[in-house]
Amino acid sequence: MIAFRPQLLAIMLWLISSLLFSPLLWAANSASSTETAPSVYHAAILIYHHVSEQSPPSTSVSPDRFRTHLDLLDEQGYTVWPLQKVMQTISQRQPMPDKVVALTFDDGYEDVYQNAWPLLKRRKLPFTVFVSGAYINQHPLYLTWEQLKEMQDTGLMTVGNHTASHPHMIRRQEDESRADWLKRMQREINLNESLIKKFLGASTPFFAFPYGESNPDLERLVRQMGYMGFGQQTGTASLYTGLSLIPRIAANGLYSNPSTLITKLNSLPLPVKNVQPASGVLEADQTRPELTFDLYPGEYDPNQLRCYGGDGHEIETQHQALKAGGYRVKVITDRDLSPGRTRYNCTAPSQQQARYFWFSKQWMLPNPNGQWYQEH
Repeated sequence: MIAFRPQLLAIMLWLISSLLFSPLLWAANSASSTETAPSVYHAAILIYHHVSEQSPPSTSVSPDRFRTHLDLLDEQGYTVWPLQKVMQTISQRQPMPDKVVALTFDDGYEDVYQNAWPLLKRRKLPFTVFVSGAYINQHPLYLTWEQLKEMQDTGLMTVGNHTASHPHMIRRQEDESRADWLKRMQREINLNESLIKKFLGASTPFFAFPYGESNPDLERLVRQMGYMGFGQQTGTASLYTGLSLIPRIAANGLYSNPSTLITKLNSLPLPVKNVQPASGVLEADQTRPELTFDLYPGEYDPNQLRCYGGDGHEIETQHQALKAGGYRVKVITDRDLSPGRTRYNCTAPSQQQARYFWFSKQWMLPNPNGQWYQEH
């Protein structure tokens, strides 16, 4: 039996009752065709990896820049909530104030303890670390269980599951059946959970997909195992994002610039439903994927809805009004995607506030020969 802290009981009770339903369908079916986006039910979840100047720039933020981020949250009137409080409030459809943010760190690097922890402890800010347990105590770049326990015992840090060995979960081994692949992924999650239980005694019902890579089969597996799933696509968490692939806002590397970060922090969830294709995993010849989705009515301006590729170029975006209210949107690109991970980012300005609605779809494209891309 997994040991959970008392404050997480409400989340787990909700999860048990929701296992029969897709969170995305639950969100859609709970709203009438004329319901507008409940912008009050959303929060920004920041994702960090390294907090260091000696680690890979693409996944790092310097200690000084991290301090600037914390100062920015304070100056802009943001309240930092524990991730479990954010998700409990959203899943139970409870009102929450504007400008709520949660802090998360993926992988469990040692520089989080050395460089981020002193700042977070001094300010008494809660945060979550998604750990891959096979590396803890086994690699000099990673945290130790003792360091994790020290942070956890203060009540400020909670730990989430990130698989044991941090695999590319979408990739099957040669001649591996779908059933065997899913069993292997389940073992990864269960092994990591057992390590967290053994060394920390408590965990959370939160799972972060390594590299943000997922598909509907994996999201269903994670949900059936009792977790809420977190991705790495941009956006704020809300009822409309579902609870199987919750968006987070990258705050490292190129995305650490405070001026662009604040725009994303201030973004509102575009009220999407019926996203097609459901999976972002592409075949090698699917270099120009077409994206369609429906929008509930809301305070966004449909005539200014724009979608952009991962390199920032604008993609053709068409929309038409639906009889039941809202719009159907089609996104058509005239450029081939490059192998690897990329996104379509769709935004529309609010008609009532100086803010943007945001929706992001992540794509994962193998090399032309069908082999998966390598990490750099």
